[in-house]
Amino acid sequence: MVNLSISGKYNEGHGGNAGLADLRIEERLHRYIVGGTDDVELRRRREASERASTGGGANTGETECSHIFEGDTINTNLTAPGATLALGLMYLKTGNRSIAALLALPDTHFLLDY
Repeated sequence: MVNLSISGKYNEGHGGNAGLADLRIEERLHRYIVGGTDDVELRRRREASERASTGGGANTGETECSHIFEGDTINTNLTAPGATLALGLMYLKTGNRSIAALLALPDTHFLLDY
């Protein structure tokens, strides 16, 4: 998240930057806020299955990272706070209404649960 806050300071008052547009940071951060399918995890599994099918990776001495398997969806309990902060800092003082709509507070008790 440090890199995102640095780009936020760089973009402060300007919003998105043409050099950062191809990274689709806003789209990724929004997915980390609201949840959905984790594309990175799916890609990681596909690459691991390809390595296993070709025989590479298992006996090469690589150490496996020990992480908790959470399925294909993003755990928003972990990602939403940081992504919200990063998106807010990126567009601080820009007046960008589309980003403000993404960060709008819920206005009913029902929406507060979702």
